[in-house]
Amino acid sequence: MCALAKCDYIFGPLSTFSMWAPFYGNHPMLSLDRGNQRIERDHFQVSDLQTIP
Repeated sequence: MCALAKCDYIFGPLSTFSMWAPFYGNHPMLSLDRGNQRIERDHFQVSDLQTIP
């Protein structure tokens, strides 16, 4: 988890494991929810901690 939190960008399935790393490291994340989803830099977001997906 600590190693993942040091990554510049994090992407993965919508799960608590993949969401803790960007929260802990304050880095942008992209949740993959479709098999054909394009991974683009402007789709990554830093959690604002105001809403829980």
